Amino acid sequence: MAIKIVPQGAMVAACKNVIPELTEQTDGTVTLSDDRYGVLLASSWELDALAELLPTLTDDDSAEALNVGYRVRCIASRIKELASIQMSGLSDDAHKTEDLMSRLTCKKLKAGAA
Repeated sequence: MAIKIVPQGAMVAACKNVIPELTEQTDGTVTLSDDRYGVLLASSWELDALAELLPTLTDDDSAEALNVGYRVRCIASRIKELASIQMSGLSDDAHKTEDLMSRLTCKKLKAGAA
């Protein structure tokens, strides 16, 4: 499946014609339409790009700016991790759900807990 980044309005228009976009199966699994999958993955890429941009916004050397800069880098790091969790969960079946949940909650989970 190829994912193409298109302007937001075109993406929304394309998604309106897809039914169902999200289907919960009786066995507990969920099926995503190709368009919905593309939107979710594109949002992950955008989160990742924003996380890369944030630390560059605090170039002032004042003490207050440095303090803000440290906070911004922490927030950017977490945004980047959340985007990575989304991208891994949507596009790489090598990542187990338990591992993704562990990364999300920052806790080591017992086997079968997710």
